[in-house]
Amino acid sequence: MPKKTKVKKNNLKIGIIFSAIIVLLISLSLVGKFASLVKQSKYDDKYPFYLEVESNHGAQFLSFFPKQHKISLLNVGSKTKSSSVIPKEATISADSLKVEPSNIPSFFISLFGNKKIKTTLTAIDMTRLYLFSKTVDMEDITIRNIDSFQNATVDEIVMALFHDPVIESEGLRVQVVNATGDYGVGNKAARLLTGMGVNVIFVSTADRNEKESLIYYAGDKTYTVERLARVLGYKTAKLKQKTIADIMIRVGKTVGN
Repeated sequence: MPKKTKVKKNNLKIGIIFSAIIVLLISLSLVGKFASLVKQSKYDDKYPFYLEVESNHGAQFLSFFPKQHKISLLNVGSKTKSSSVIPKEATISADSLKVEPSNIPSFFISLFGNKKIKTTLTAIDMTRLYLFSKTVDMEDITIRNIDSFQNATVDEIVMALFHDPVIESEGLRVQVVNATGDYGVGNKAARLLTGMGVNVIFVSTADRNEKESLIYYAGDKTYTVERLARVLGYKTAKLKQKTIADIMIRVGKTVGN
């Protein structure tokens, strides 16, 4: 009898240890997935955030400014390649999708579990954007409409809705170098940067094409450098020698965001 009791106790102990290991492994897996999700997240309330929403209705571009506690919305009647002049860090696309200025929080709620929607936002991004947009009053939402990107006032509107006041205040001189071999890429990049409040002083063409796009900077890694790296999705590197600019952006064949 005592032997059977001992066996039962040993089996119970093994079962408890096994269950504990399973729980631990599941917990580690969940923690790992959460950490990966956090790493993939794009929204950070230390910076403005730019989002494109595309559907059959056209395109909508939103800029969120956590520090200024405001949101801007640009409605575009048609979608063309010229949308590359508007900064964006994430995209949402679906056949039928529209952001209503009066109810932006509900828009983000509608994204959860909707398999018809494609987005580069994570669940964490959507949750944080929902929480932030709930705190913004209607009078702090700026809305502009344009028929197409051919509109002559596009650059002015983009500057009004998307410029980053911190970038503007730093006023660092930026040079854009087109190393793609394709005509007009440098000027499009310069227009996008100017819309963010960047002080673009020079656009040039590289002597040779390059595969990778890079942001070179002189001195310390400033807010402007970090911001441009986030929006463009380019890697950064220190300038080996001083140029006419504080920052040099070399646009290669491999683009970022």
